Amino acid sequence: MDSSQLEKLKPQLFALVRTSIKTTRMPYATLLVDKRTGVVIARSYNDSVASYDPSDQTDVVAIRKAKEALEAKDLADMYLFSFFEPTVLSFDIAMFAKITSFAWCISATDAPEHYLITDYSVRVYDRDHPGKIQIMADYAKQEALGLLNDPDIHIPRGYLLGGQGGDA
Repeated sequence: MDSSQLEKLKPQLFALVRTSIKTTRMPYATLLVDKRTGVVIARSYNDSVASYDPSDQTDVVAIRKAKEALEAKDLADMYLFSFFEPTVLSFDIAMFAKITSFAWCISATDAPEHYLITDYSVRVYDRDHPGKIQIMADYAKQEALGLLNDPDIHIPRGYLLGGQGGDA
């Protein structure tokens, strides 16, 4: 995974984000890519609100699709390229699938309405697994943020305990 591969894939990711916005009003999209060939194995966007399943996050759905398409348990030869930084749930599932390379355009703390609800983020994994995880954060960040100018975009915030706002 390098910036030239990401640059080639960026139009596909951004097109998928636009589709997601039209379909779900949410700008979440993911490509799961073969490290060796650069071929997109699975693509998805977030459907968790429509399905009422919080595990239907874009990264998780892409992993499910890839496992099914490849009939594989181990996705170590893949990297995950997301529009937004993966959630901790998505990152856990990716690590369980042996994915260790990640790239995203917008970090959670830079997202409009800042959707992180805890201080724990995927960067803790990088600290806890030195040299074992490859992260390329904030790839094409300004261009990605430019896609979020649509006033109809909805970025759900996670639920906060104690009734302190948020939505799913």
